[in-house]
Formats: sequence, structure tokens, C-alpha cells
Amino acid sequence: RLDIINLELSYPTSKGFCYDDYLKVNQDIKFEYLCGVTVDNHFYLDVDASGSELVSFHFHTSSTVSFDRIWNIRVQKIMCNTDAEVMRGCGQYYTGTSGRLLGFNMDGSSSFNYLLHGLNYAVCVRVELGYCKVSYSEIRNAWVPVCPDTFQRPMSVSAGAPQTNKCGSSSVQPSSYEGTYLAPHIFWLDSTDSSNTHLSKSTAPNNYGSYDISYTQTKTC
Repeated sequence: RLDIINLELSYPTSKGFCYDDYLKVNQDIKFEYLCGVTVDNHFYLDVDASGSELVSFHFHTSSTVSFDRIWNIRVQKIMCNTDAEVMRGCGQYYTGTSGRLLGFNMDGSSSFNYLLHGLNYAVCVRVELGYCKVSYSEIRNAWVPVCPDTFQRPMSVSAGAPQTNKCGSSSVQPSSYEGTYLAPHIFWLDSTDSSNTHLSKSTAPNNYGSYDISYTQTKTC
């Protein structure tokens, strides 16, 4: 588990590529590179449990860019088959009856908060014991990636509807989903298409780097 207290590298291009500064990890494929500004966030990496291969963090900074770099990241090893272990594939795993789902490069104070290229992971929300519904609401409304990049919403357990893809002109929008304690709600982000700028508009609020969604769990369904 990476607790990103502060990560400040030079910003990506409008297509989300980290050409100048970047952080790269040798294991897992949930992201290609990280750059831009990310504060107070977390991320999980699926790594080799045998210990035969080291997990390396490669920071690259470019001398052609004038930028005050900062990184402060806490790294925790998680034992297999323990309560602290999360489902493989979850890049982020949220617990608690309320919270905020937040992506990378989301400092909110820059015009360079582009969605990073090469992201491919699940955002997982645990349904707490005794709770049966989770309601979601976008903090920065109408955020949506350009097709074929997608941001998949969870399925509606009560209606039996499949997970829905959201891209193009169809934004996340406030929604609620019923579930159980045994299975987390799963959003899936895919920004691996390299032919577009990933986001539907170049102006706010759609140009913000990634998802920013609040959630609240309730006991009444």
C-alpha cells in the first residue's frame, strides 16, 4: 500500500503522458507512469509474494523543466491472507460509511490537471457490515473520459443490471447501488487509449484530472 502524502512532479501533456518527470514502479500494471500533483491519496500494488523480485520505485526528473519536486510516500507491506489484504486488481480500496474517491493529478489549482494516460485499475468500496446501500455523488460534476477510455460504474445488485460504461457525453452522475458486506462495489478506470486527450472537454469542470466522487452508506434499502 502506498500512502501518497505528497507527490509533486511536473505536469503531464494534454494527452496525459508523463514525458518529463515521472514515477514508475517495476511490478504491477495498474499505471504506466505517475506525474503531476497528487496529495493525500493511497494506492495498492499487486506484487510478487515470493519475495524473489524487489519492488523498485524509479523517480525520473528532467533538467529541461523548472519545477519544485516533492515526494513523500509511505510504503506498507501487507501480509497475504490477513484482514488488511484487499482484492487483487483494486488500485484503491475505501472503507468506512462515508468518504471520497479521488484520482491522481487532482490538486485542483492548476489548468494542467489532465487525466493520466495508461491507468487501468479498479476503485473498490467496501460495503460495511449492517449497511446495504451506497450512494455516490460527483463533487466535480460531469467528469467523463473520451471513448474508448471508460469509467465503469458498479452494477445494480437489486435490479440485476450489468456494470455500465461511461464515456463520451455520458457522465457518472449521482447514483446509489445496493450491495452486501461480502463484495465491494467496483468502479473501473481505463485510460490506455493513446489517440485522444482522455477527457471530453478542455474546460472546467470536465478537464479535471480524474474522478472526484463522495459516497455515503445507509442501512435502509
